[in-house]
Amino acid sequence: MLNNWVKISLLNFQSTNVVRFINATLAYLVTAVALFVIFQWLRYQVPAAVLQDILSFFFISAVASGIEPGTAKAYLLMQNTNVGKSNIGLLSLLLVSTIKAFLASPFFAVVWFLTNSGDASNFWYIAWTPILIIIGFITTDLRVIIDAGERYTHAVWLKQGSLSLGMLVLASAYMAGMSLDIAIGAALLSRLLWLMAFLLMEHHHFGRTATSIIEPLVSVEQRRWLDLALTSVLAAISGSIDRILVFMYLPAAEASSFFIISELLTKFWLLPYVLGPIVFAKWATGADGSSFTRGAHVIIVTAGVTFVTIVAFAVYLYPHYIRIILGEAFDVYGIVLFSMAIVIVSTSQIYLAELQGRGRAKQVVNVFLFITILSVPLFYFCIQVFSLQGLYSAWVIKATIECAFLYYIVTRTMHYEPSR
Repeated sequence: MLNNWVKISLLNFQSTNVVRFINATLAYLVTAVALFVIFQWLRYQVPAAVLQDILSFFFISAVASGIEPGTAKAYLLMQNTNVGKSNIGLLSLLLVSTIKAFLASPFFAVVWFLTNSGDASNFWYIAWTPILIIIGFITTDLRVIIDAGERYTHAVWLKQGSLSLGMLVLASAYMAGMSLDIAIGAALLSRLLWLMAFLLMEHHHFGRTATSIIEPLVSVEQRRWLDLALTSVLAAISGSIDRILVFMYLPAAEASSFFIISELLTKFWLLPYVLGPIVFAKWATGADGSSFTRGAHVIIVTAGVTFVTIVAFAVYLYPHYIRIILGEAFDVYGIVLFSMAIVIVSTSQIYLAELQGRGRAKQVVNVFLFITILSVPLFYFCIQVFSLQGLYSAWVIKATIECAFLYYIVTRTMHYEPSR
């Protein structure tokens, strides 16, 4: 019976999305490889403190491009239709995303301050924060719209291409002799031009009305964006506490090494990164998302078992070579635990996308509020007492608790609200 369920889920997935998925995967892998090459290049070319500052910039950029302000998602939930049939106000989308970015900038500036190397002469480049956050928030909202229009490869290139281009420009500018603050400015300019190009390419999504995006933000009945945005913010905080504490309490070389390990292994999140928005869009736009959601879980579990197995064999059989690539933060048992946590988080992201698409964002907020409150003492204690192994163990504990709560809500939702 289980085998039949798996076969049906995969057939439903393959029949409609396999080509798009492959294209989106290739786009993601190209940008991922580019980022890894840049990180490794910088690792052997710049001092550890400077590398930490550069990775801190990338960390803030990635989080800002990952937090969903909730504007576009709230609009889709209100319309309950395919994005191609809707009239989205471009100016209102840009305005609302910009306002939210300005409001969020002080928080990001504090995190940027905490995660850099501590060189006081460089603190003032944090003044770039508002522009960085505006680019990130508009990118995220536009990605939601592109995903809902089933142009998944474009969505991947929009975000991942922007981050890769920004890092390439920053690294090249710094290695050419520019100061770090000017190099960051050049990186942000390149990302802004990249975003503008995608806004022009996706102009068919936008009408002239100024109220289509504003309406779900001010309507008492439709203020779902608050729950959507809060969930994304809490998820970003709980998922970023590890790197904040690592940058604060570990030497620069180890902190940067862990960052590279994290960026390398979390590329497994390609799967929920591509599948999650599709799951959300199918539920939010009125389509029956149950078959695709089951297929997404089958793919993640199958790929996850393979991923953890490959990581385990690699670190046990070739620890010397892995240490050359990954650096000071290499830990055999810890990396296997971390890879397991990454797979568990991937499953959670599919549950999250389904719940948000089914209008259960408020319940999800409660889960992530609890996880965020738990994460601070959990990671602090584990890092202080058990160092790197504690860090990886904390990831497994956090991921398991988060996934269990989301699964519980999904099962209750399915019980009280049969799938459409």
